Amino acid sequence: MIDTVSIKHAYAVPPDEEYLFRLGALRTRALRNPTWILKPPPGVYRPILTFVYTADSGRTHLFAATSLPRLVNGHNARLLNEGELQNGLEVIADYVEGVTAFPFDPATALVNRVDYCRDIPVGEGNAARGPLLLYGRHLARHRREIVESTLSFKGANSKVRIYDKLAEVRAKGNSLDAIEASRGNLRVEYELGTRAVQRIAKQLHTDRTAAALLTETASSFVMDKLLSDIDFDLCFDDTPSIERLLATYTTPKAWRLSGYLSMVETYGPMFYLDPKWRYSKREFDKARRDCKKAGAWPRSPISKEANTCYPL
Repeated sequence: MIDTVSIKHAYAVPPDEEYLFRLGALRTRALRNPTWILKPPPGVYRPILTFVYTADSGRTHLFAATSLPRLVNGHNARLLNEGELQNGLEVIADYVEGVTAFPFDPATALVNRVDYCRDIPVGEGNAARGPLLLYGRHLARHRREIVESTLSFKGANSKVRIYDKLAEVRAKGNSLDAIEASRGNLRVEYELGTRAVQRIAKQLHTDRTAAALLTETASSFVMDKLLSDIDFDLCFDDTPSIERLLATYTTPKAWRLSGYLSMVETYGPMFYLDPKWRYSKREFDKARRDCKKAGAWPRSPISKEANTCYPL
């Protein structure tokens, strides 16, 4: 549902630098506006608080950022349900008010960042190879890359990460509870920055408050669309390609396209460049479109024989 969030309130008062210093907040001079960051003590997991003063408006913006599952459960291997999430927001509010004495209503706080998530139970084997299976997918206005075992799609103000949750939990040395909660799950995360959050709020015809966007409804809307955009379900569908083609096209066309797929898998996706096959790029592109329409384009991004990446 939701992992990391950053929510904020603004106050029509300048910051009390002496008080912030006593709290242990550190001033950073790398940013245009005066900014102080307050991190929790070592070994204690609490929200990170950031105070930003904008002189033109005379307001102090107070941001609270944390992983809600980790705040509630001690780890983020198991995502929260909506009731637990609301409890986590109350924990944030209590902490902020206790530390700063500023009122911090979680429902009316503006969302500055949210990581919508979904754990998809595909089994340990599929979770481990899931990022590779999905590498051939494309997401508009996002740059694709795979680093170690994580597939990422990076946009200007958003980022998608797809990875084997169990492998990540084990690498971090988490508890047995976290290990069991993550076993067999492929984690799909969609991190949205402020501008991306504003777009989602507009699509949902709502505002940017936590009450509107930190909900199961908003998370389902975002994640359903993302998984549809990358054809996620087709990736783990073991239906043979010829059956998909026969379900979409006439028998002669389905068998012709099946032969085309055999050429791709045997000689690589650029086989049409070899004049001996007498296959034009136009024919190649049309056959590829037809195969993708039927959901028959190869799931793996690598041709075993040709060792070549499939084009998008």
